[in-house]
Amino acid sequence: MRILEDNRAVRVLEAMGREKGLQQGMEQGMEQVAINMAKDGDEYAKIARITGLSLERIMELANEIPA
Repeated sequence: MRILEDNRAVRVLEAMGREKGLQQGMEQGMEQVAINMAKDGDEYAKIARITGLSLERIMELANEIPA
């Protein structure tokens, strides 16, 4: 019985890890979209609306773009 409980716990932790990884990947993807839009000269409000990122995060990303 204990082994089954341990296996369930491992599966739950693995699923949580996958979910966190997917979330991080989605966030990184939206940040890249924001960077590309900023490079194209799109307004920050539009970028925020499309990506769901905060204006503060968009400004941070835009400041990291090489001139």
